Amino acid sequence: ETEICTETCFPVSVARCRWSLVAEDSFVEIAPRFQTNWLQLWYLNPGVGHPDFALRSAMEAINIGRVYTARWDDTVDGLAARFGVPRQRLMDLNADLIGMSDEDFMAQERMVCIIPDSCSIEPPSNSGKNQ
Repeated sequence: ETEICTETCFPVSVARCRWSLVAEDSFVEIAPRFQTNWLQLWYLNPGVGHPDFALRSAMEAINIGRVYTARWDDTVDGLAARFGVPRQRLMDLNADLIGMSDEDFMAQERMVCIIPDSCSIEPPSNSGKNQ
């Protein structure tokens, strides 16, 4: 018998910084998945009147961070320092950045999902070159 192996690729479009809700999802359950807290998620979703109500009944998806448009001089390490987040956290939120060189990152306008660490002890740095 001859084995036949085929490969089919499908383009998939994923909205940055969005989480599709399932029944009984709550900010408290979702927050640990993104290393944040329910208060920050509630802040990012002003359409939710009360955080204890079932989210699924109010909307299909929620914001889990902010979409940042990288500047011409931004690097992944620079963004991590500016927003007070570990580089790995940026990679977890933006899988398309994994293995990308700084030159490729700066070559075109990039949209990056960022969940700033609002509770960081260290003040964020401004690593922009035109301060």
